[in-house]
Amino acid sequence: MAFPTAPWHARDAGGLAALLALLLVQCLLPLLWILPIHYAALVRPARVADATAARWSLRHLWGVSAAMLSTQLLTMYLFTYDRLHDILVGQAGVADGQLDLARYFVAVVIGGSLSVLPWLRAGDYGRIVRASWGPMRVLVMVGASLLAVIVIQALCSGIAYALHMSGKNDSLTPASVGLTSIELVRATARVYGPWMVFPLVAFVVPVYEEIAFRSVFLGSAARVLPFAWANVLQAGLFAAAHGEVVHAPGLVALGLLTGWLARRSGGLLPAIGLHASMNLLASWAICFGPGCVAHGINDAGQASERAARTAHAARVETAMQQYRKGCDAGDAEDCSDLGWCYEAGQGAKTDLGQAAHLYAKACDHDSAFGCNSLCTLYRDGHGTRRDAALAAALCSKACDLGSVHAIGRTSTASVEGLRAASSASP
Repeated sequence: MAFPTAPWHARDAGGLAALLALLLVQCLLPLLWILPIHYAALVRPARVADATAARWSLRHLWGVSAAMLSTQLLTMYLFTYDRLHDILVGQAGVADGQLDLARYFVAVVIGGSLSVLPWLRAGDYGRIVRASWGPMRVLVMVGASLLAVIVIQALCSGIAYALHMSGKNDSLTPASVGLTSIELVRATARVYGPWMVFPLVAFVVPVYEEIAFRSVFLGSAARVLPFAWANVLQAGLFAAAHGEVVHAPGLVALGLLTGWLARRSGGLLPAIGLHASMNLLASWAICFGPGCVAHGINDAGQASERAARTAHAARVETAMQQYRKGCDAGDAEDCSDLGWCYEAGQGAKTDLGQAAHLYAKACDHDSAFGCNSLCTLYRDGHGTRRDAALAAALCSKACDLGSVHAIGRTSTASVEGLRAASSASP
């Protein structure tokens, strides 16, 4: 998919079959939570908790779940393929560029909304804005619920950081606590600007997630389960979908409160308001806040992913000085690391031109990572001119130097290079 105009070969059939197999697994994965609910429906008569529950069934729950999971897989395949590859083979992940993370975030948000909206009927939109409460009661309940979630989230983050500092839980490193969501939001803010983040995080995401979890999931589960159990199930699934262990209690609390608000108010508007308020505060803190030590964030660039993973947890400024000193002395890996800092915007403002210069210097000294990264920049025309022939040569050199991620790109890059050369010749 990195070179869509390249001709297909017989070996591509295996990759396509693997992708289809992964999509099949994603479509079957919802059975993990649908089958227990179905079993409950078999052992007890069907019951309808409220009017909104009657609209949805387990068929809708499976369809929405499968669509959302498949959308996430496809967007990861298209925009962060290296990370997907590392997850599947169980390797330590390589750092994705800020542009790739930003594109992935925007695509997964838009794809998630498109996977939910087709299941709605005309009457369902009225249920979204309907609420039996008055405006003042909605504001009071949303405000109280928001305060409760913030307190729970703050306690969880404080406990996680205290455990990390005491050395009792090394897995909760500053770089790993909530890294995925924070890095996606920060990357999108850096590439497209903060005002691109806020509409997505504070409007689009709350709307389609509330429809998916507090309407479809909660409604279908409430047909056969008591509301309390159905609410706990959807809140647990909501937290699991975000994949953040430290934030899980706060996410469960948010899921429980939004489910309760949807049930008591008779509509999704208060739940969307609570969800949007929480997301707006979080995204504002990520984009403009002075930083949170537990998350390893500092706007001055004092924490990079690579430095935070080391035993010394060196500051980025010190690390970049070491990389620059080593690069000036001819150390190829230090040039590669410094180039990644400029590409990812870690410790310095994102500068793809400077990153390309450093990757070229590293590649000249036979750095596989430098050649592979420079291949990607020339292939996409980021920070450099777009040059398919040069990208093919760089990918081939990276492959010869042992880059695992360049192996799959070499053949298609070569085809693109030959095609570019033939089109340039008279």
